[in-house]
Amino acid sequence: MKKHFLRIVILCYILLSTNIIIAQTESGEIFVNRGKIDLELTNYSPNKSKIDSIIVANNATIESENEGNFYSRITNTMLIKIPKDKFNDVVNSISTIASRIIKKDINRINVEKEKANLQNQINAKEEIRARFVQLVEKAKINTEIETGKVEIEKINNEIATLKNSIRNLEETEFSFLALEISSNTQIENVTDNGGNQVDFSQNGITQILMNILIYSLPVAILALIYILLDRYKRRQRRKKSKSSSKSPW
Repeated sequence: MKKHFLRIVILCYILLSTNIIIAQTESGEIFVNRGKIDLELTNYSPNKSKIDSIIVANNATIESENEGNFYSRITNTMLIKIPKDKFNDVVNSISTIASRIIKKDINRINVEKEKANLQNQINAKEEIRARFVQLVEKAKINTEIETGKVEIEKINNEIATLKNSIRNLEETEFSFLALEISSNTQIENVTDNGGNQVDFSQNGITQILMNILIYSLPVAILALIYILLDRYKRRQRRKKSKSSSKSPW
């Protein structure tokens, strides 16, 4: 009797546990990580290579990358696609390479809620786009037509970005990390003819002085032109005054 009762209890426990698991699966929420780090690198080239190595070592991929170089300042915007279980490892490893973390935002996002939010934004932008289309169709002035087309193109790009975000959310086995990298060092690890490393630590200061010179040069030229015109006008006045004083009348 006791054995029979024990079997019934075990069977009920198994059935109850199964139902709980099924209920949790049906009503369960899926979360993914999304992060953004703004950071600075002291020496861009070697440290950027380290970041690339971290990405490869964790089976992550670079979805997009945009590198820019303005005088002595290098910037790079990257979007990294990372396996969900490797996300924290990548974030921590990259953070240790940075000479300074300007800003770090790591969020755990509810996939379904975020998709609904993004879809609402798409719907709102599609309504605005439809209004611009109507305005362009009714417009008769070329400037109004061109302005409307520019706005429509802008909205199309925004909608495409939102749809891409939804597609990324559907890849629930991956997380995404955006990097904003900046570095003030343009020339690194340069050697002279003797093989000795050249110190360019003053390169940034030199470039700042050059920038000041470049931007102040037009002002100096305008000031010089003003001074020359002013002197010319004064000479003309003197000539007129002398000629009038010589006149008998």
